[in-house]
Amino acid sequence: MTRQLEYVTSKCSSVESLFGSELMSRRNKLRDLCEKYMFEAPENNGTTARDKMWRYVFYEAISKAKRLKQVSGY
Repeated sequence: MTRQLEYVTSKCSSVESLFGSELMSRRNKLRDLCEKYMFEAPENNGTTARDKMWRYVFYEAISKAKRLKQVSGY
């Protein structure tokens, strides 16, 4: 799932497409899965799930938006 999200995010050419309904639903699904793993077995999967959630759900979208903003000259 993270590979799919990363691939689709890399193909975005505008900030609007980056925060479109398809990508937002994928991010929400990944967030839900990560939260589930974090609370079910925090000693085994908690740290990995938290790191993946931070990177793919939050950080990647914001950093890509900043890059697109710089390139387009906003």
